[in-house]
Amino acid sequence: MRKNFLANIFGGQVAPQIARQNAIRSELYQTRKVIEDGLSKPLASTGTPISELNGMARTLAMKANVGGGSVASGGGGVRACDELLDRYSQLVGMAKENDWQNKLNSGRR
Repeated sequence: MRKNFLANIFGGQVAPQIARQNAIRSELYQTRKVIEDGLSKPLASTGTPISELNGMARTLAMKANVGGGSVASGGGGVRACDELLDRYSQLVGMAKENDWQNKLNSGRR
């Protein structure tokens, strides 16, 4: 019994799970940082302060900033923001699923 437990920790299932969890959390942190950096930019690509924009213009300017700037200025624009937000939500789901699997597996030991 003890031998199987140690084999699972050092050469079996636990090491890949920990590596996967670390990779997910690292990418989640990096993605969140990109989003926060984009949202902290005070200007739209036109040079207009975001605080002076209203409604959809403000939303799209903020999304373009998160996406690396407008397409016209060489960034990824709103589309890149949407892809980034999609990836972020996938990573959150993967992290939650991984946590759930770890809790389930820890009950089996």
